[in-house]
Amino acid sequence: MNIDRNTRVKPKEEMKVEYPTIAPRVRNLSLTGAFIEDKRPLSKGRVLPVKLWVLPNEAITVNAMVRRVEDGEGMGVEFLGMSDADHTRLRRSVGEVPSTDL
Repeated sequence: MNIDRNTRVKPKEEMKVEYPTIAPRVRNLSLTGAFIEDKRPLSKGRVLPVKLWVLPNEAITVNAMVRRVEDGEGMGVEFLGMSDADHTRLRRSVGEVPSTDL
């Protein structure tokens, strides 16, 4: 079968794709959530895994729910759950625990 380079076909099975994107930034942070700056915010009520880089080589992983959307600006997320170690890192990031107490 000779296929022209402009021929388009539907994949036979589900096909996912990943590509580089502009990494959103955190505008503000609390122990219960964050506002994430992103020109294309997700819809309200959406649950997603979030990785927050609290230091260049240290991240917090948390499940979050989109609670507020500002079109073209970003979204407010509520943290739903994280490990005890990540919660301690988050507390340190918002200034509740001095880094020497870890």
